Amino acid sequence: MSPKRAAAEDLFFTVLQTTDRHAPARLPVRRIATGERVGCVIAGEDATWVVLLRKDSQRSAVTVTLIEPPARAGDGTIRGRVLVTDLTAGRWEARRSGASEIVAFDVTPESGAG
Repeated sequence: MSPKRAAAEDLFFTVLQTTDRHAPARLPVRRIATGERVGCVIAGEDATWVVLLRKDSQRSAVTVTLIEPPARAGDGTIRGRVLVTDLTAGRWEARRSGASEIVAFDVTPESGAG
């Protein structure tokens, strides 16, 4: 495997999906990059999943801003799931733009994910 263009450093991001061997349908996956992070968007039937990792694999306390339209489920509700890795340990807060609800969560030193 070789990158499209030569560079001092190459990043490879692989998404593995398990499927039924009789109906090997895979979910659409799209690469995204947001400054110091890289990841993917996985468009499922009931939700959109966003996964982000730091390009340098180092922990960071920098605010992560994500602009990604969530999926609309069959019942009309909007569902989105986000996994951000390489976060510094401690209390973090997540909020949708324009919303007042804040979800607080703790990132442990072992996981680095929220």
